[in-house]
Amino acid sequence: MPAFLLALNDPAAYIPIIMKAVSLGRQSCTTTARGAGRELLGSTMLGGMLAILFWCALSLFVHLWMYFLWMLLFGLLAARKLYGLSPSRYPPGFWVNTLVTLIILLGQSVQDSAAGKDVYTAFAVRMGLFIGVTLYAWLMIELLGQPRRTRRLTG
Repeated sequence: MPAFLLALNDPAAYIPIIMKAVSLGRQSCTTTARGAGRELLGSTMLGGMLAILFWCALSLFVHLWMYFLWMLLFGLLAARKLYGLSPSRYPPGFWVNTLVTLIILLGQSVQDSAAGKDVYTAFAVRMGLFIGVTLYAWLMIELLGQPRRTRRLTG
């Protein structure tokens, strides 16, 4: 609900948070809430680490072509896991969420850099928001799922 209220206030500024909240909702339909929450939290953390690695690699030679080449490399590495070319214990949804998080964080970082803002502070705030929204959504799914489990046991 807080992400929804923030989006009503300023939709353009909170689209990344909404996308992360929707990812958890989509996952909870296919797996257990605990598994979906863990998967989304892990993919968010991995996406953040990959974004940091990407930004450091890009700082070696800042150019639009290097941005394209690094994005291609990171996309291909995620695609290997996504399509099962390289075995992974994580499902495809994990790799899709990792790549989405990476793209959201990088896009916002490029905008921050172009606007002259501190990229690192903005990144830390965004990651904190992503993790907070993920934990909040996970908690709400757990709490809302409890009455159903209780009814099944008694009914």
